[in-house]
Amino acid sequence: MSGYIIVILFFIFVPLILGYPWVSFFHPDKQSISYSYAYVMGFFSLLALFEIVFFPSALADVTFRCASSIYSILLLALIVFLLWRFKKHIRPKQIRLRFRYPIKKTALFYAVVFLLLFSVQIYYAWFYSRTYMADDGYVVYATSALTTNYMNLVDSYTGLYQVHNYYWLYRVIQSFNFFPAYLSLISGLHPAIITHTMFYVLVLVLSYLAYGIMSYQLFDNTESRLMFLCMIATLYIWGYHSHYSLTFRLLGPNNEGKAILAVVLAPFILTIMQDVIRLGYDKRYGIQILVLSISACSLTMGGIYTMAALLSALVLLSAAANKSWLPLLYMVWGGSVPCICAGIYLFQRFAII
Repeated sequence: MSGYIIVILFFIFVPLILGYPWVSFFHPDKQSISYSYAYVMGFFSLLALFEIVFFPSALADVTFRCASSIYSILLLALIVFLLWRFKKHIRPKQIRLRFRYPIKKTALFYAVVFLLLFSVQIYYAWFYSRTYMADDGYVVYATSALTTNYMNLVDSYTGLYQVHNYYWLYRVIQSFNFFPAYLSLISGLHPAIITHTMFYVLVLVLSYLAYGIMSYQLFDNTESRLMFLCMIATLYIWGYHSHYSLTFRLLGPNNEGKAILAVVLAPFILTIMQDVIRLGYDKRYGIQILVLSISACSLTMGGIYTMAALLSALVLLSAAANKSWLPLLYMVWGGSVPCICAGIYLFQRFAII
């Protein structure tokens, strides 16, 4: 039971602490969606720091437990610094729930419908999680890291020693493969429990927080926002096409990195793109895009070219809308780390040894 409490508390407080400065300092105009925005951004900040520590550690053959210790120290130091640095921005009057009275009957109706749909998805995510080979790989990689004390030391399918080739590099670039192992190390829970129960629910919550943020930018009234969330929930529940389709992710293996990229990170980036296109270049958005690009690399190799496509659209639209070349700097902020990861991978794959 203590292991469950550790992981739950970790995912409740750490993302909020890492994410709140993005609202209170970087984007004070987001106060109306402060908790949602902070939590989503904090979660990806958590993954970005994980990538910064674990990918170089794997390249340097640092043991998994040593890398975990480095990550824990840096994470704790960052939390202490943020609590000290931004304590003046966090006032008791800011920490309150906001309700608007009177609540319209239509808004209440859509709120009840959404809660019912969301409850169905939570129930299936916790009690009826589905697994298949790629999904089970996360458990295998995590368990192997805990057992061997190295990242991807053996081939997950054959059990033989994994040569440090491009296949090995492909796995260690996606450091999210080993994130369940870190959580297992600090909590004592088996990676299968973390991956196939807790992650399913966490990603479900993250996805609707991201879509909730999107609804605030798309619509001006509560009824329309709740209707939008109901529509999204309906599409995800009854939009089954295949085991690998996007619409299946929120009732299927949504703990995969590519699923988190599709149902959480991509919608969240689109909301940021809207602000960037409207406001033009701002270094604060550059830093934010940098963090999100690093977390995209940690989730899946597909995150590299997904970020490239989104950044290209962002730069072209923002430059045209603001008639300025400054938005081109976003390519440097958001494209530097994905280009480094892709360059290392391509060199390893096609280099003649």
